[in-house]
Formats: sequence, structure tokens, C-alpha cells
Amino acid sequence: MKKSRTKDVPKADYHGYLKTAKEYIEGASDHFSKERFIAACGDCVHGMIAAADALTIHFLGRKSAGQNHLEAVHLLRQISPNDDQLSQQMTRFQRVLGLKNAAEYDGGKVDRRDAESALKDAQRFLEFVVKRIK
Repeated sequence: MKKSRTKDVPKADYHGYLKTAKEYIEGASDHFSKERFIAACGDCVHGMIAAADALTIHFLGRKSAGQNHLEAVHLLRQISPNDDQLSQQMTRFQRVLGLKNAAEYDGGKVDRRDAESALKDAQRFLEFVVKRIK
């Protein structure tokens, strides 16, 4: 398996990443309510990336630094390799990241159903991260 690129980050810095995650996911909810589904999906992606960074910084003192955001999954797994709840959340993370290209680079090929699913996944992922950090 190819080693993921990471960046060392002081553990106390997780607060800023968590704040960023919350703002993006709140923004996604606002976009969804105004039927801006492309923006909702994009904000879900960015919010989940920030939430994943907050989690890995808090527990490992590192965040993913690779070009491919899916590399963050390898780092998440290092937190607790045999944790079924974490595995379930990583599935959510991967599912929403799969919308990134469609929403941001492929002419906005997302619809209401995509945005609604992404928003639910992002909110649940954020709830999980907040509970794990506390």
C-alpha cells in the first residue's frame, strides 16, 4: 500500500479545523434549503475534510497532506484500526468525497438527492467527530 502524505500539526489546533467543519456543514444546510445543490455538495465535501482533519489532529497530531483527499481515510484508520463505528463513518466520508468531482469540476452534475444524501452524511460524520473528540 502506498504511504499517504501527512503533515504534523499541534494537537491543540484541532479546534480551528472543527470550527471550519461546522461552518461548511452549516453552509451546506443553508445552500440546500435554497436549492443550491452544487454548493451544498461542495460545502459537505469541504466540511467533512475539515472534520476528518480535526479528528486526526486531535488523536494523532497529523493531518492528510496528499492531493487525493481519499488518502485521509488511511490516516483515519490509524486512529482505531478495528473500530466498527469509525469504519462506518469512513464509508460516509468516502461516499461524499465521491461527489467532489461531480459537484466542483464536472459541470455540477449533482441533484437534490445527491445533496440531501451528502448533507445527512456530513452532519452524521460531524456529530461522530464531535463525540469522539470530547
